[in-house]
Amino acid sequence: MLDMLVLRVPMRSEFYDKRGDLWTIKGDVADYGLASSTRHISRDPVTRVVTHGELYHPYESLPSSFSSLAIKFYDTCRLTPPYMELKASPAKLLQGHNVYGGESIYNGAAEMFAILESVYPWFVSECLDLWKTDVRQLDATYSASLPSANMITPAIRFLSSVSNGQRKNDTKKRDFINTAYYGGATSRLVRSKVYGKGNEVKHTIEKLQKKSEKGCLHSRDALKVYTPELIKFSSCLLRFEHSVMARKLERSGLPTNLWRLIEYQHRHPNLLQKLWLEGFAPILKALEGEVMDISDKEVQKLCRSKLFSYTAKGNITYTKANNAFNFFQLLKMNGYDAIKGRYSSSQFNNLVKCLVDIGIPKAHLQNLGTHARVLPMVDIVKIDFSKQAPDGYVPPNSLHRPDYDHYFNRYNKPRLVA
Repeated sequence: MLDMLVLRVPMRSEFYDKRGDLWTIKGDVADYGLASSTRHISRDPVTRVVTHGELYHPYESLPSSFSSLAIKFYDTCRLTPPYMELKASPAKLLQGHNVYGGESIYNGAAEMFAILESVYPWFVSECLDLWKTDVRQLDATYSASLPSANMITPAIRFLSSVSNGQRKNDTKKRDFINTAYYGGATSRLVRSKVYGKGNEVKHTIEKLQKKSEKGCLHSRDALKVYTPELIKFSSCLLRFEHSVMARKLERSGLPTNLWRLIEYQHRHPNLLQKLWLEGFAPILKALEGEVMDISDKEVQKLCRSKLFSYTAKGNITYTKANNAFNFFQLLKMNGYDAIKGRYSSSQFNNLVKCLVDIGIPKAHLQNLGTHARVLPMVDIVKIDFSKQAPDGYVPPNSLHRPDYDHYFNRYNKPRLVA
């Protein structure tokens, strides 16, 4: 599912000036009909005339039938022309919720442009260069449906201890009980997190109810989307969200231009799945293995059956097996992080590899000693791309897509279909 789309739409060149590496608009934001604010207001003590400082465009939230579109116009920029930033969840714009949804970038972009154009028609049609729109971020999101909502929190606690290669759990502890993060909060490449969708939906409903009680008609209408069936469906979802930034798209050889990326997705329908798998593959790899919650005796037997070797005289030796088993017991008594500091990096990694090679998942080793219930995560966390929504669900298409087909026709591109 496409859970978030961030677009950057530059101004046409005739509306800005460039001096060195600084781009500034001609005039000020009020000249373009945009909502404007100022950081400074003063009144002359003698004339009592009020003057204001430089105007700027504040963040705006433009309402739609179901949700809202966040926009911000940057009138002075370095290294890039002035631009309008658009940010929204396409699923929420099209259907009012993002428990499940479609994957079409074109649907999301068309809906976002239509909302912006309905509020600022002249500015969009005359001042912005929509053909040069860049995709700055997209969130590819897929869920595992757990057998019970009670398993969500233990699963998140388990996953919060999992790391593999460069996909390490964020150590800044940015979150709440409901989320495990991977990667830095300000990464310019990718950001990932795992969270319980049911708890997020519950929190969203509570906020809408409070606003509705204060007389907000939009919130009252938004609440109608969250039916008992939708709430029940979300309650067991463990959501895996992977945010991909423009820089990562470039490094992957993918276009950042919106229209070219839409064309690419048309030719490669599994684009979001591919990006998601690249992000979560190391984490899912750490969950792989044949052995989960077994006794020390069984682990020792497994080590001796697979980690033996022979001496120069042909005698069997279990030194490697004994070292691996002793290491396993240390992890169990003290925990993964505590034991890691007792070994050199190469020794520690070799011992971990020995245990992983005999079938013990790395994620299991990372959770030993935490006193948390060890879950058979390989069996529970299964992402089925074909079952991300209830049976019979058809993602809605934006009614505004035909309004933007001329951006393809202009370059002799055929009209795209869903």
